[in-house]
Amino acid sequence: MNAPPTPTPLVDPVSAPSPAPLATLGVKVWLWLLILLTVGVVVWGAVVRITGSGLSIPDWPTIAGSLTPPKSDYGWSQLQETYRAEAERLGKPGFPPDITPEAFRRMFWIEYYHRALAALVGLALVIATVTALRNRTLWHRTGGRFITLFALLIAQAGLGGVVVKGGLQPLMIAAHLITAYIFFGLAINALQAVGLAGKVVPGESKSAGRKPLITVWLLMLITLLQVFTGGLTAGLGGALVANTWPFMFNFLLPPGELILDAKFGGIGANLLHNAVFAQFVHRWLAFLPLVLYVALRLTCSFLPLTKPTRWWMRLTGLLLVAQIVVGILNLLKAAPPNLTALHSTLGLLIFGFISAVAYDLRHNAGLKRIFKPLPPPPPTIQDQLKQQRAASQTQAQTVASMGSDPSYPSAPPASAAASSEAAVAPPPSRPKPPPRPPEPSGPAEWK
Repeated sequence: MNAPPTPTPLVDPVSAPSPAPLATLGVKVWLWLLILLTVGVVVWGAVVRITGSGLSIPDWPTIAGSLTPPKSDYGWSQLQETYRAEAERLGKPGFPPDITPEAFRRMFWIEYYHRALAALVGLALVIATVTALRNRTLWHRTGGRFITLFALLIAQAGLGGVVVKGGLQPLMIAAHLITAYIFFGLAINALQAVGLAGKVVPGESKSAGRKPLITVWLLMLITLLQVFTGGLTAGLGGALVANTWPFMFNFLLPPGELILDAKFGGIGANLLHNAVFAQFVHRWLAFLPLVLYVALRLTCSFLPLTKPTRWWMRLTGLLLVAQIVVGILNLLKAAPPNLTALHSTLGLLIFGFISAVAYDLRHNAGLKRIFKPLPPPPPTIQDQLKQQRAASQTQAQTVASMGSDPSYPSAPPASAAASSEAAVAPPPSRPKPPPRPPEPSGPAEWK
């Protein structure tokens, strides 16, 4: 007879050992430092772009064959001459070829600190990875995320070199920016994974369901698309044209001949090369993440979210509104440095918070107990036979131990048992007499 199938449990059993608390704390500290340094790199990168300092060090990863700044006036003059030739070759606005040595050195140090911060990000990631690698349980739970972070860091460094060597092409600037955002989101997810390692509780759901997950992933995708159009707008200088809102060239939605240029070709080519069309797409696409955020709140309104997940979602909504306001002010004021840096910072934080919400909804950290633990499966025929066999063996061992124990009174002989039973037996009962016939009832003369 075949055994009935065992149902698949809906919960994660707590079977793996928990990582050491000290190792978990060490990885958390370095991941926090990694996250803060990533924010610093992105914000300082916005400063590099605003000030036009990206061409002040035209080589990558070295500085005229060295890792240190020039040590003589001759070295500084040679480096400035290289910058002047590159700026004249590109002929882009914001990169004046003829500047004073003091202005050039100021631009150089801005770019140099940007590269130094990027190197510190790599160092923090290496230390966090080595700390996690020393604990086998922790690495088993989170190793894949650290490997992905390393791959993104290498790709980001390569894109940085392409941006410098390629003359600050807008497409490469946008790709460089998107990679930094994805790296930041995965760093936050790695921190969440380290905190969740060893804390899976039976009874918690595996995920929040299809609708919330699809909504939050679509929100992440549209946010990255908005970041991409923002990078194109910044690289093309789109923030310096059509500095009005909500109207653009006196139209709420301008006709195609005002925002599309036939010399670039189709819509895709205009997005990559036309500053006006890139800004048009970026300014109106900014409202789509807010709409998707409202849809996400509606789909999660009936879910028992944990307190951290609710806070991630609230902060995301507040930052989305603030980002739209700052973006409008940045456009109206023709992209001043402080508003541009704030705009980049808010965008990075928004994507990081959305990544945190997506991780919590995907894993059981974001929900309270939804499904109760399933009852144990019914015993199979083999299990029942084993239980009966074990019970028989236990009974036999008990009887054998009773017979071999001298202190236990042995059973009396059969004759003594019979006599004792006869002695205590009750006497036989007498037969009941037959019932008397009833006497006639009536007057005496009837007798």
